[in-house]
Formats: sequence, structure tokens, C-alpha cells
Amino acid sequence: MSGARAALSYFGVPATDARTEEYARRKQRVMDELLRAGELTAYPDALRFVLAVRGAETPIAAASSSKNAARLLGQIRLDAFADREGLRYDFVRPGITLLDIFDADVSGRDFAHGGKPHPEIFLTAARELGVPADRCFAVEDAVSGVQAAKAADMAVIGLARAARRTPSLPPTPTSLSRRWTKWISQRSRRAAWRGRRSRRTPSVDDRGGAPNSLERPRPRNERAKSAGPR
Repeated sequence: MSGARAALSYFGVPATDARTEEYARRKQRVMDELLRAGELTAYPDALRFVLAVRGAETPIAAASSSKNAARLLGQIRLDAFADREGLRYDFVRPGITLLDIFDADVSGRDFAHGGKPHPEIFLTAARELGVPADRCFAVEDAVSGVQAAKAADMAVIGLARAARRTPSLPPTPTSLSRRWTKWISQRSRRAAWRGRRSRRTPSVDDRGGAPNSLERPRPRNERAKSAGPR
């Protein structure tokens, strides 16, 4: 119900228990219809980004609060997308979906402490990947998600879609995904010669920095330096 409460709060509607339950039921009916019709799509820049991260031999986890995430991810055909975009990756096989590309999927689970902004969902994802949380980065388009990732001691790429502005999450340039895709693709060459000696998530510190829009918890009395793509 956390998603329903967040939606009602965003539109300034008092989120009583009865109203929240009714909204959640109606939203789920609409989602079921759209999923059955196959009318939900993914942002192309998001798909390019995921492919580039996988191409850099970086383990990936899905950590959406939505219980519909797995159904949606399973409908996104990455092989068809890569073919349309002229992208070539050895791991893109016929029939592969967006759901198949993740090493872990913790989406839609009921956590003891609730959903975001509590960090439990991200901490669980990191644990199932076998990577320390402070060696991970998260990509989020919601303020509560950014807060959850930062609480988990992860770096965060915050996206503001459709030029949406909020006081807590500054708008992200539309070219951010392309910049990050290029940045990670460049580092995939470094991963290639390193071979498979270590399959840990690259950190901001040892892979050449990150764009200015990357938010990372900073140690006290120390200013982090960014040297990523501009």
C-alpha cells in the first residue's frame, strides 16, 4: 500500500485507509488490463543503460516496490530492442527479456520495515548479488527511492522524468543516460582485460569518478571528487 499512499500524497489527496485501499484496487485493475494488452513499454535510454552495465560485466538487481515489476520486465524483449538499435552484445540471445538479464530480483516483496524510503529493499538486493552495499549504485526516479538508496550507503543516480521538478530531487538532463552509457561502455574495455578475476560492482573511486548528478554519501570532513563524463 505504500505506493498507493505515495501516489495520493503526490496529488494532494488525503490518504485515509479506505481511500488508499480503493485506489490500490483500481490501479491494479488498470495495470492488469495494460499488461494483458502488452501496452506498457520501457524507456529506450533505460534499456541502453542496462545493456551497457551488463556489457561492463557488472551484476545487476531489480529492486522495484511494484508487485507488477516481474510481469512487466518479462514482456520487454531485449533481443528485439538491440536489433532495432543496432546494438551487439554477446549475452543478448534470441528471446531474452529484461527480466532475464538481472542477477537478482527483489521487486514486489513484503519487507518487515515496509517499502522505500527504508533501505531494506536495496540492502537485500546487494546481499543477493553478493556485493557490499557501499560498492553499489542505484538508479531511481522517485524521491523515496533516492532516500532509500542513500540510507543503504549506496551511490545514487536520480532521474527526473518528463522535466518533473521537486524540491528534493533536482531535474536530470535528458542526456544523462547517454552520458552514463558511454562512461560505463568505456570502462567495459578495462573489465575485458582484467578478465574474470573479480566480478565485483565498480565503485566511483576506482573507476574514474562519476557525473556531477551522482549522489554518494560523503565521509565527514572529506569532499568527494567527481571526474566522470561531462
